[in-house]
Amino acid sequence: MQKQRCRGERLFIFREGVFMATKKRSYHTQRDFFLVLFKHKRVIAVVTATLLLAALLACIFLEPVYEASSKLLVQSSSSDTAPEADHELSSTIEVAVALLTSRFIIEKVIQDIGPERLYPGISRPSLFSKLSPGEKAMLRFRDSLTVRRGAIIHILFQHRDPLLAAEAVNKLVERCLEHYRAARRQHEKYAFFKEQLALMEKKLQESQNELGLFRNENNISSIQKQKSLLLLQISDMEVELGKVRAEITQQESLADAAPKRPEVLSEIHNKLAALRSKEKKLNQQITQYRLDLGLLDKAETRLNELERQVKLDEENYLLYAKKTEEARIASAMDEQKLAHFSVLEPALPPIVPVRPQKVLLMLAALLCGPVAGIILALLKEYFTHTFDTVEDIPVILGCGAPAALPELSPPAVSVAAQFLYPEPMIEQCLRLSYALVHSLPEAASRCVLFTGASEKVGTSTALVAFGCALARHGSRVILVDANLRAPLLHRLCSCEDAGGLTDALTAGVPFQDTIKTTAQEGLCVVPAGAVTENPSLLFPHDRCRVFFQYLREHADWVLVDTPPVTLYNDASLLAGSVDGAVLVIRAGTTRWEVAQSAVTWLNQYHLRLLCALLVRHHKYIPEWLYRRL
Repeated sequence: MQKQRCRGERLFIFREGVFMATKKRSYHTQRDFFLVLFKHKRVIAVVTATLLLAALLACIFLEPVYEASSKLLVQSSSSDTAPEADHELSSTIEVAVALLTSRFIIEKVIQDIGPERLYPGISRPSLFSKLSPGEKAMLRFRDSLTVRRGAIIHILFQHRDPLLAAEAVNKLVERCLEHYRAARRQHEKYAFFKEQLALMEKKLQESQNELGLFRNENNISSIQKQKSLLLLQISDMEVELGKVRAEITQQESLADAAPKRPEVLSEIHNKLAALRSKEKKLNQQITQYRLDLGLLDKAETRLNELERQVKLDEENYLLYAKKTEEARIASAMDEQKLAHFSVLEPALPPIVPVRPQKVLLMLAALLCGPVAGIILALLKEYFTHTFDTVEDIPVILGCGAPAALPELSPPAVSVAAQFLYPEPMIEQCLRLSYALVHSLPEAASRCVLFTGASEKVGTSTALVAFGCALARHGSRVILVDANLRAPLLHRLCSCEDAGGLTDALTAGVPFQDTIKTTAQEGLCVVPAGAVTENPSLLFPHDRCRVFFQYLREHADWVLVDTPPVTLYNDASLLAGSVDGAVLVIRAGTTRWEVAQSAVTWLNQYHLRLLCALLVRHHKYIPEWLYRRL
């Protein structure tokens, strides 16, 4: 039997399983939540430890940042009424903030201190920035500066050197007061905006001149039309070049086939020489046109950059023109009023850094680590479609009478060989036997097929444990190894593999000779026997049904180990010889969709699903907590 079935049928069953599993699976109870926590406790611990380690490294290696502050008092000596005085004070505060954050004042402060002294290494050239050291220092200074509005203006500046932080704040306040007082003395409140307007006008004129010069030097009228014309010429020449090459090929063929007369050959050679010369000229023209096209692309890119710069400079110029006019009108209306600033508190070198805040950083990591770990655990559980508890089986598969076997701490082979199964596993196996007895009709003996939802789920180990539990309580049990592709029962029960199932069905070995005794009283094994190339051809024989009838007559329980039902059809061939099937599912490994597909195949084989057995089941939640949830 082939390992793979019809692809379309398998895909339908798989999609049906995904739909049913996704539709029915949900987590709503406290027990489910704690199951996720204890199941993924390592993930939560690793995430928490990672965040704590990252916070610790940040506290150790991040360079401290200090913040110097100064306070500037804004006063008004106007004799106007209260509303007008408040309006004047608000306007003065806005002017002060605009001055403190203006590019002009900041550049003056940077010149006083020195860009390299304020930001060491700022003068080094960079491949990703074309700004000058002063411009880069101005941008960094502005990012580190904070100005808070109010009757008392707070100026805050952050720097890695506390002395430079205090010096920069004091220089900024000093330059601001000088500029404001100079403007007041000359009765030109709009001098700053006027100066900026002149700078913007100069910059706009320069960008317009550069754009005009570029257009004149490159003789640019319409780049798109020139590109279209070049592409059309290249296309036409490539077509003509193809024709010339075809004609060259034709002439070469004529030269080979022409009679060996000098006048004919001379004429053909002359035509070939003319055609090759034409081909060379066409190649040169196409190459030149492509070079011209590349130059046009570069020119178009540069032209777009210059046009964008002109547009930006125009917007800045219009903005400052508006501000200048507003300042001129305000200065004319405010000629008789006095408003001034005074330094309430100069900046002093800070003692304690503002970053990193080590205690806060560690507390944030300690709080965010478990939360991030729990979120990651919930996401992992949500996207992991595997069975974890017995309660998952009826919800996902829609079948009753589920059972579970705990995980063995020693290797399963050594435990099975000595039949040293722990009492909890024996108790679970007995519960499974009670469920099977109630599911099966009254009979002298019962024959049950064990199959896995996929490979390596522990079907053989579960079958031996179940048979051992039945034998300990006085039942006669025969284990049949019908998994002829990967036989394992002879190793688990420490018996010979010779003279087994295949020998009884093909070589005529007597049935009683295939039954091997084990160290457990009441437990016998029928090993797989000799290896066969096509195991699926053995089971449809009448001798197979007679053999299983013989086993029923000599045992109370006949347990048959078969390969996964989702991969092979051996279970369908044995459907007439058994009373039902037990589907073995491995906890934490078997996916919902695979188990659902296995149930669908069992229904198609008309095999009655007696029970779904969850093996290697691990109780993640402690028993004392589990009982209280």
